Amino acid sequence: MKLAVSEYAPGSKLVANGMLIESTGLKLIDGKQLPLHHYTYCKSCNKYTYVGKYGVNDETEIPCDKCMDPLRVKYYAIPKFGFYGKAKELSTERRPDKAYGSRVFFADHAEESIQPLHVEGNGYELDYLYSHYGNLSIVNDNKGQQYFVCESCGSHVDHKRAHTSPLGHKCSSKKRLTVRNAPISLGHQFTTDILRMSFNFNNGSFYTNQTKPILSCTR
Repeated sequence: MKLAVSEYAPGSKLVANGMLIESTGLKLIDGKQLPLHHYTYCKSCNKYTYVGKYGVNDETEIPCDKCMDPLRVKYYAIPKFGFYGKAKELSTERRPDKAYGSRVFFADHAEESIQPLHVEGNGYELDYLYSHYGNLSIVNDNKGQQYFVCESCGSHVDHKRAHTSPLGHKCSSKKRLTVRNAPISLGHQFTTDILRMSFNFNNGSFYTNQTKPILSCTR
C-alpha cells in the first residue's frame, strides 16, 4: 500500500513486463466505504498533523501545532480495495513521467514504547527517543490538487462531469467521494521504528560540519 497510493493512483503510469500500465480509477465495493482520515499540513513550518479517523471531530480549520497558523482540515482515503488500470504494449523505451506527488510524514508513536535519553557534549545537549511503534503516514495529494473520485465507478474526474468508467462504460453519476464538497487525497498509515533527536547548542547555532558524524552514529 505504501507504493500503491503513489504508483497506482489515478492518472499514474508505470512499465511492467514490457507493458505500459495506466491507472484509471479506484476499485470500490457496494456497501463498503473506504476508510477516511483527517490530517493537516502546514506549508509555513512543514508540520504534518494526523488528526484521526473520519468523525473524530467536525472542525474544518484548526491551528498548526507548531506555528499556530490556521490550517484547513483535509482528508485522505485508504484505497484498500485496489485500483483499476489498462495496459498496452510499450511503444517507446522512454519511461513515463511520474504523475504523483506523495510524501511520508511522521504521525505519532505509542507512548509506552518510548525510550528517552539525554546526552551532554562539548557545547551541545542532545535529547532523543527511540520507539518500535512509530506511525508514519504516506499521503498523495495529487500535487496539491487532490482527487475527485466518482462514488459509482471510482474514476478520477472533474467535478460533476459525465465520464467513462474504468471498465469502459458510460457513467453519468455526479456523486463524488468528497468531504464537505472538498476533494480527497489518497493515503496510508504504517508502523515502523523511529528515532527523534532534539539538539540544543550553547552558542545557539548548528554547524553543517557537525551533521555528518551525528548521522553516522545513528546508522
